[in-house]
Amino acid sequence: GHGGGYGYLIMGATHHNLEDIGAMRLLPGMKVYVPFTRTDVAQCVQQMLADKAPNYLRLNSAADIKTEVARFSPWRKLKDGNKAVVVGTGPVVANLFQLDNDILNKLEIWLVSVFPVVDIPAELKKSLKEKQTLITMEEHNGQCGLYETIAAQILADDCGSLNYNGLFANGYPGGKYGNQTWHQAENNLHGDNLKRKILEYLK
Repeated sequence: GHGGGYGYLIMGATHHNLEDIGAMRLLPGMKVYVPFTRTDVAQCVQQMLADKAPNYLRLNSAADIKTEVARFSPWRKLKDGNKAVVVGTGPVVANLFQLDNDILNKLEIWLVSVFPVVDIPAELKKSLKEKQTLITMEEHNGQCGLYETIAAQILADDCGSLNYNGLFANGYPGGKYGNQTWHQAENNLHGDNLKRKILEYLK
């Protein structure tokens, strides 16, 4: 699946993939693979080739961040933080690294790269119980996407009481089309709008 999220820019709703993860999750046994960096793609495809289950590759513009990123795997921790946990999927998570350092330092950031999500790492569970604030981030609808599936897993894994917030694609709030960055900003996934929402969730 090429052009995940708003990857097809001004081509609009006929080309944007805002529901593809959810659609694929409906199919029995289907796995969804979501690369983050350019390096991820080859590693991801190798895993898909070895996977006996049917699978779907969700491509988007690759993330480019200075932080070292571990090899492709279902869960990866990108950085530590002292106040809230962000769990995201796809290259849109890289937008967090453009935030001011005083905000970024408060965020512990995790990356989900394979659906379905069947467990939560023990380290993450511990952090959620300590920080009690979780933000999910995705360039996809929250329904049937990361926001929904992480909520279900948190309930199943008894991660304690949380302030649970989601940053996700809400379609086209202004009824117009633009480039990918513009759509992300309109949906609080980029720039000043992202900063405003993160500060709101950190209160």
